[in-house]
Amino acid sequence: GEAGLGEPLLDVSAELEPGFEEGLLGFVFSPDGRHLYVQTTTGGATTVTAYPVDEAGAIDAAARREIIGFDQPYEAHNGGDLAFGPDGHLYVFSGDGGFVADPQRRALDLTSFKGKLLRIAPTPEGAQPYRVPDDNPFVDRPDALDEIWSYGLRNPWRGSFDPLTGDLWIGDVGDFAWEEVNVAWADEGGGRGVSFGWSAYEGSERFNEDQPADGHEFPFFEYPHGDEGCAITAGERYRGDAIDTLRGWFVMADFCTGVVRALEVLPDRTPGRLVELGVVPVPVSVRAGPGGELFVVSIEGGVHPVVPG
Repeated sequence: GEAGLGEPLLDVSAELEPGFEEGLLGFVFSPDGRHLYVQTTTGGATTVTAYPVDEAGAIDAAARREIIGFDQPYEAHNGGDLAFGPDGHLYVFSGDGGFVADPQRRALDLTSFKGKLLRIAPTPEGAQPYRVPDDNPFVDRPDALDEIWSYGLRNPWRGSFDPLTGDLWIGDVGDFAWEEVNVAWADEGGGRGVSFGWSAYEGSERFNEDQPADGHEFPFFEYPHGDEGCAITAGERYRGDAIDTLRGWFVMADFCTGVVRALEVLPDRTPGRLVELGVVPVPVSVRAGPGGELFVVSIEGGVHPVVPG
Protein backbone atom coordinates (compact mmCIF):
# COMPACT_ATOMS: atom_id res chain seq x y z
CA GLY A 1 0.00 0.00 0.00
CA GLU A 2 0.91 3.64 -0.07
CA ALA A 3 0.86 6.19 2.73
CA GLY A 4 -1.21 9.27 2.04
CA LEU A 5 0.65 12.46 1.15
CA GLY A 6 -0.33 15.81 2.63
CA GLU A 7 0.55 19.38 1.69
CA PRO A 8 4.26 20.08 1.08
CA LEU A 9 6.12 21.37 4.10
CA LEU A 10 8.61 23.15 1.85
CA ASP A 11 8.75 23.70 -1.91
CA VAL A 12 12.13 24.71 -3.36
CA SER A 13 11.37 23.83 -6.98
CA ALA A 14 11.32 27.47 -8.10
CA GLU A 15 14.91 27.88 -6.91
CA LEU A 16 16.28 24.91 -8.85
CA GLU A 17 17.23 24.50 -12.50
CA PRO A 18 16.48 21.30 -14.44
CA GLY A 19 19.47 18.99 -14.57
CA PHE A 20 20.49 15.39 -15.16
CA GLU A 21 20.82 14.34 -11.50
CA GLU A 22 20.37 17.73 -9.89
CA GLY A 23 17.62 19.15 -7.69
CA LEU A 24 16.52 18.38 -4.14
CA LEU A 25 18.75 15.50 -3.05
CA GLY A 26 18.27 15.09 0.69
CA PHE A 27 16.94 16.63 3.89
CA VAL A 28 16.91 16.05 7.63
CA PHE A 29 15.48 17.73 10.72
CA SER A 30 17.86 18.84 13.46
CA PRO A 31 17.67 16.74 16.65
CA ASP A 32 15.80 19.55 18.43
CA GLY A 33 13.38 19.99 15.51
CA ARG A 34 14.14 23.70 15.19
CA HIS A 35 15.67 23.54 11.72
CA LEU A 36 15.20 21.59 8.51
CA TYR A 37 18.45 21.02 6.61
CA VAL A 38 18.15 20.59 2.85
CA GLN A 39 20.81 19.58 0.33
CA THR A 40 20.33 20.71 -3.27
CA THR A 41 22.42 20.80 -6.42
CA THR A 42 21.66 23.29 -9.17
CA GLY A 43 23.60 25.52 -11.53
CA GLY A 44 26.87 23.69 -10.92
CA ALA A 45 26.85 23.98 -7.13
CA THR A 46 25.81 21.91 -4.12
CA THR A 47 24.31 23.77 -1.17
CA VAL A 48 23.20 22.72 2.30
CA THR A 49 20.62 25.18 3.62
CA ALA A 50 19.00 25.51 7.06
CA TYR A 51 15.33 26.51 7.28
CA PRO A 52 13.95 27.54 10.68
CA VAL A 53 10.91 25.61 11.95
CA ASP A 54 8.51 27.29 14.39
CA GLU A 55 6.66 25.67 17.29
CA ALA A 56 3.68 24.93 15.05
CA GLY A 57 5.90 23.07 12.58
CA ALA A 58 5.79 25.76 9.89
CA ILE A 59 8.90 26.70 7.92
CA ASP A 60 10.01 30.28 7.33
CA ALA A 61 11.65 29.94 3.92
CA ALA A 62 12.59 33.62 3.84
CA ALA A 63 14.77 33.14 6.94
CA ARG A 64 16.83 30.33 5.44
CA ARG A 65 20.61 30.34 5.75
CA GLU A 66 23.24 28.65 3.63
CA ILE A 67 25.38 26.42 5.84
CA ILE A 68 27.95 24.98 3.42
CA GLY A 69 28.36 24.77 -0.34
CA PHE A 70 30.81 23.76 -3.05
CA ASP A 71 31.00 23.61 -6.82
CA GLN A 72 30.04 20.62 -8.96
CA PRO A 73 31.85 20.08 -12.28
CA TYR A 74 29.22 17.70 -13.68
CA GLU A 75 25.47 17.11 -13.36
CA ALA A 76 25.83 13.66 -11.81
CA HIS A 77 27.09 11.80 -8.76
CA ASN A 78 26.71 14.71 -6.38
CA GLY A 79 25.80 12.46 -3.43
CA GLY A 80 22.94 14.11 -1.65
CA ASP A 81 22.05 12.67 1.74
CA LEU A 82 22.17 14.34 5.14
CA ALA A 83 22.10 12.72 8.58
CA PHE A 84 22.58 13.76 12.18
CA GLY A 85 24.76 11.32 14.06
CA PRO A 86 24.43 10.16 17.67
CA ASP A 87 27.05 12.83 18.43
CA GLY A 88 24.64 15.57 17.31
CA HIS A 89 26.79 16.59 14.34
CA LEU A 90 25.59 16.88 10.76
CA TYR A 91 27.02 14.42 8.23
CA VAL A 92 26.95 15.61 4.62
CA PHE A 93 27.18 12.92 1.91
CA SER A 94 29.07 14.17 -1.15
CA GLY A 95 29.68 12.36 -4.44
CA ASP A 96 32.81 12.60 -6.55
CA GLY A 97 31.00 14.92 -8.98
CA GLY A 98 32.05 12.98 -12.09
CA PHE A 99 29.92 11.16 -14.61
CA VAL A 100 32.12 8.06 -14.73
CA ALA A 101 35.52 6.89 -13.46
CA ASP A 102 36.19 9.83 -11.09
CA PRO A 103 37.58 11.91 -13.99
CA GLN A 104 39.11 14.61 -11.78
CA ARG A 105 40.39 12.08 -9.20
CA ARG A 106 38.62 13.89 -6.35
CA ALA A 107 37.41 11.02 -4.15
CA LEU A 108 40.81 10.30 -2.54
CA ASP A 109 41.94 13.94 -2.69
CA LEU A 110 41.78 15.40 0.82
CA THR A 111 41.78 18.95 -0.54
CA SER A 112 38.38 18.42 -2.19
CA PHE A 113 34.90 18.12 -0.68
CA LYS A 114 33.91 15.65 -3.42
CA GLY A 115 33.65 11.92 -2.79
CA LYS A 116 33.52 12.52 0.94
CA LEU A 117 31.52 12.28 4.12
CA LEU A 118 31.70 15.69 5.78
CA ARG A 119 31.07 16.25 9.50
CA ILE A 120 30.15 19.69 10.80
CA ALA A 121 28.34 21.32 13.72
CA PRO A 122 25.78 23.71 12.19
CA THR A 123 25.24 27.06 13.90
CA PRO A 124 22.49 28.58 11.75
CA GLU A 125 21.86 31.38 14.23
CA GLY A 126 25.53 32.06 14.96
CA ALA A 127 28.08 34.45 13.52
CA GLN A 128 29.38 31.62 11.33
CA PRO A 129 27.04 29.04 9.72
CA TYR A 130 28.93 26.08 11.18
CA ARG A 131 31.97 25.05 13.14
CA VAL A 132 34.28 22.11 12.65
CA PRO A 133 34.30 19.58 15.52
CA ASP A 134 37.70 19.45 17.21
CA ASP A 135 37.91 15.67 16.82
CA ASN A 136 37.53 15.62 13.04
CA PRO A 137 40.46 13.56 11.72
CA PHE A 138 42.12 16.16 9.50
CA VAL A 139 41.76 19.29 11.63
CA ASP A 140 44.72 21.66 11.20
CA ARG A 141 46.39 19.50 8.55
CA PRO A 142 47.61 21.81 5.77
CA ASP A 143 47.08 19.11 3.13
CA ALA A 144 43.44 18.35 3.99
CA LEU A 145 40.09 20.01 4.60
CA ASP A 146 39.00 20.17 8.23
CA GLU A 147 35.41 19.19 7.43
CA ILE A 148 36.26 15.75 6.02
CA TRP A 149 35.31 12.74 8.16
CA SER A 150 35.62 9.88 5.62
CA TYR A 151 36.67 9.75 1.98
CA GLY A 152 36.96 7.48 -1.06
CA LEU A 153 33.25 7.46 -1.95
CA ARG A 154 31.76 7.60 -5.43
CA ASN A 155 28.12 8.56 -5.02
CA PRO A 156 26.90 7.97 -1.45
CA TRP A 157 23.30 8.60 -2.38
CA ARG A 158 21.79 7.37 0.88
CA GLY A 159 23.03 6.48 4.35
CA SER A 160 21.69 6.04 7.87
CA PHE A 161 22.76 5.63 11.46
CA ASP A 162 21.60 2.49 13.23
CA PRO A 163 19.60 3.85 16.20
CA LEU A 164 20.60 0.87 18.34
CA THR A 165 24.37 0.76 17.74
CA GLY A 166 25.26 4.11 16.18
CA ASP A 167 26.87 2.37 13.19
CA LEU A 168 26.71 4.33 9.94
CA TRP A 169 25.51 2.40 6.87
CA ILE A 170 26.30 3.90 3.46
CA GLY A 171 24.97 2.85 0.07
CA ASP A 172 27.57 3.89 -2.50
CA VAL A 173 26.37 3.84 -6.11
CA GLY A 174 28.90 2.10 -8.33
CA ASP A 175 30.36 2.85 -11.73
CA PHE A 176 30.55 0.10 -14.36
CA ALA A 177 30.26 -3.08 -12.34
CA TRP A 178 29.59 -3.05 -8.57
CA GLU A 179 27.18 -1.58 -6.02
CA GLU A 180 28.43 -1.20 -2.43
CA VAL A 181 27.18 -1.25 1.14
CA ASN A 182 29.82 0.30 3.40
CA VAL A 183 29.69 0.37 7.20
CA ALA A 184 31.43 2.70 9.63
CA TRP A 185 31.24 0.74 12.90
CA ALA A 186 30.63 3.03 15.87
CA ASP A 187 32.98 1.13 18.19
CA GLU A 188 35.76 1.28 15.60
CA GLY A 189 35.77 5.06 15.22
CA GLY A 190 32.56 5.53 13.25
CA GLY A 191 34.42 6.09 9.98
CA ARG A 192 36.83 8.67 11.39
CA GLY A 193 39.57 9.18 8.82
CA VAL A 194 38.52 6.06 6.89
CA SER A 195 38.94 5.65 3.15
CA PHE A 196 36.32 3.50 1.42
CA GLY A 197 38.59 3.04 -1.58
CA TRP A 198 37.00 4.70 -4.60
CA SER A 199 38.41 5.25 -7.20
CA ALA A 200 41.34 2.94 -6.54
CA TYR A 201 38.67 0.26 -6.19
CA GLU A 202 35.11 -0.30 -7.32
CA GLY A 203 33.74 -2.82 -4.88
CA SER A 204 36.60 -5.23 -4.23
CA GLU A 205 38.05 -4.90 -7.73
CA ARG A 206 40.93 -2.64 -8.71
CA PHE A 207 39.71 0.32 -10.76
CA ASN A 208 41.89 3.40 -11.39
CA GLU A 209 45.45 2.12 -11.38
CA ASP A 210 46.87 5.61 -10.79
CA GLN A 211 45.14 5.83 -7.38
CA PRO A 212 46.77 4.38 -4.21
CA ALA A 213 45.63 0.82 -3.60
CA ASP A 214 46.30 0.35 0.11
CA GLY A 215 44.86 1.54 3.42
CA HIS A 216 41.13 1.44 2.81
CA GLU A 217 38.05 -0.46 3.99
CA PHE A 218 36.44 -2.92 1.60
CA PRO A 219 32.62 -3.01 1.33
CA PHE A 220 30.56 -4.93 3.86
CA PHE A 221 28.49 -6.17 0.92
CA GLU A 222 28.59 -5.70 -2.83
CA TYR A 223 26.55 -6.92 -5.77
CA PRO A 224 27.26 -6.90 -9.51
CA HIS A 225 25.46 -5.01 -12.22
CA GLY A 226 23.04 -7.10 -14.22
CA ASP A 227 19.97 -8.95 -13.00
CA GLU A 228 20.47 -7.64 -9.44
CA GLY A 229 20.41 -4.00 -10.53
CA CYS A 230 22.71 -1.09 -11.31
CA ALA A 231 22.23 1.66 -8.69
CA ILE A 232 21.83 0.95 -4.98
CA THR A 233 19.30 2.82 -2.85
CA ALA A 234 20.29 2.04 0.71
CA GLY A 235 19.12 1.76 3.35
CA GLU A 236 18.25 1.08 6.99
CA ARG A 237 18.70 -1.65 9.57
CA TYR A 238 15.25 -2.68 10.65
CA ARG A 239 14.59 -1.94 14.33
CA GLY A 240 10.80 -1.97 14.32
CA ASP A 241 8.40 -4.35 16.07
CA ALA A 242 5.98 -5.39 13.31
CA ILE A 243 8.23 -7.99 11.61
CA ASP A 244 10.11 -10.16 14.10
CA THR A 245 11.98 -12.12 11.43
CA LEU A 246 13.36 -8.92 9.87
CA ARG A 247 14.69 -7.31 13.04
CA GLY A 248 18.35 -6.34 12.70
CA TRP A 249 18.47 -6.98 8.95
CA PHE A 250 19.63 -4.27 6.53
CA VAL A 251 16.97 -3.24 4.00
CA MET A 252 17.92 -1.74 0.65
CA ALA A 253 16.56 -1.30 -2.86
CA ASP A 254 17.88 -0.80 -6.38
CA PHE A 255 16.91 2.19 -8.50
CA CYS A 256 17.13 0.26 -11.78
CA THR A 257 15.19 -2.91 -10.93
CA GLY A 258 12.97 -1.60 -8.12
CA VAL A 259 13.68 -4.74 -6.11
CA VAL A 260 13.66 -4.26 -2.33
CA ARG A 261 15.85 -6.73 -0.43
CA ALA A 262 16.84 -7.50 3.15
CA LEU A 263 20.38 -8.53 4.05
CA GLU A 264 21.06 -10.49 7.22
CA VAL A 265 23.80 -9.03 9.44
CA LEU A 266 25.57 -11.82 11.32
CA PRO A 267 27.04 -11.39 14.83
CA ASP A 268 30.59 -11.47 13.42
CA ARG A 269 29.77 -8.47 11.22
CA THR A 270 29.57 -10.36 7.97
CA PRO A 271 26.64 -10.57 5.54
CA GLY A 272 24.32 -13.56 5.73
CA ARG A 273 21.17 -14.41 3.82
CA LEU A 274 19.71 -12.10 1.17
CA VAL A 275 15.91 -12.08 0.84
CA GLU A 276 13.70 -10.30 -1.69
CA LEU A 277 10.83 -8.34 -0.09
CA GLY A 278 9.06 -6.92 -3.12
CA VAL A 279 9.28 -4.37 -5.92
CA VAL A 280 8.78 -0.59 -5.79
CA PRO A 281 9.05 1.41 -9.01
CA VAL A 282 12.16 3.61 -9.18
CA PRO A 283 13.01 3.69 -5.45
CA VAL A 284 15.07 6.65 -4.26
CA SER A 285 15.04 6.16 -0.50
CA VAL A 286 14.52 3.57 2.24
CA ARG A 287 13.70 5.27 5.53
CA ALA A 288 12.62 4.39 9.05
CA GLY A 289 9.67 6.12 10.65
CA PRO A 290 9.56 7.20 14.30
CA GLY A 291 8.63 3.68 15.45
CA GLY A 292 11.36 2.00 13.41
CA GLU A 293 9.05 0.73 10.67
CA LEU A 294 10.42 1.16 7.16
CA PHE A 295 9.13 3.00 4.11
CA VAL A 296 10.39 2.89 0.52
CA VAL A 297 10.02 6.14 -1.42
CA SER A 298 9.53 6.10 -5.19
CA ILE A 299 10.55 8.95 -7.46
CA GLU A 300 7.13 8.52 -9.05
CA GLY A 301 5.57 9.81 -5.84
CA GLY A 302 4.58 6.77 -3.80
CA VAL A 303 5.59 6.06 -0.20
CA HIS A 304 5.42 2.30 0.35
CA PRO A 305 5.51 0.74 3.84
CA VAL A 306 7.44 -2.47 4.43
CA VAL A 307 4.83 -4.76 5.99
CA PRO A 308 4.72 -8.40 7.14
CA GLY A 309 4.40 -10.86 4.25
